[in-house]
Amino acid sequence: MPIKAGKVLKTVTVKKKKGEEVEVTFRYPKVSDARELSSWLNKLRSEATWIGNWGKMTVKEEKQYLKQLFKKKTGILVVAIMDGNIIGGSGVGQDSHESNKHVGTFGIGLLKQYTGSGIGLQFATTVLAATKKDTKLSIVKSIYNADNKASAALHKKLKFTVIGKVPKGMKDKKGKYCTEVLLYKKIR
Repeated sequence: MPIKAGKVLKTVTVKKKKGEEVEVTFRYPKVSDARELSSWLNKLRSEATWIGNWGKMTVKEEKQYLKQLFKKKTGILVVAIMDGNIIGGSGVGQDSHESNKHVGTFGIGLLKQYTGSGIGLQFATTVLAATKKDTKLSIVKSIYNADNKASAALHKKLKFTVIGKVPKGMKDKKGKYCTEVLLYKKIR
């Protein structure tokens, strides 16, 4: 199914940590978002211990990624926008092996200052619903570092099933080995 660049999936009202109510919009990105998306991703990578691929993303690389995403339709990417700024990104990417084309891998990231306000759960729920509606995927996999309690709680609320753990299955950005938790969820 076609994924329309810029299409708004949902707008929600949340309370910031200081109690102020604000709107957050979840939508598909546009190629014109590449500069802000690369800036957001680079900031997220500098903040987070758990995010893999710690190199810098250039605007050119982000544009190429977005063009390929919409051209090949190999998954979805959704951005979270508050006050006109990208504060998060989440998506499900289709596995590349022919025998696994019905399976996708879920990921989510929010800038630190926006965590703890319920945005993540609403964001992830929106992304999984869009994955079911706008792709042919039937199973979504995910992984997280066992030390990441927020990710563990989110996956539990989303009803992912833990299928195993891999001791020393990942490294944090300081090079410390961590236990990787493997999960899946059927979406159809």
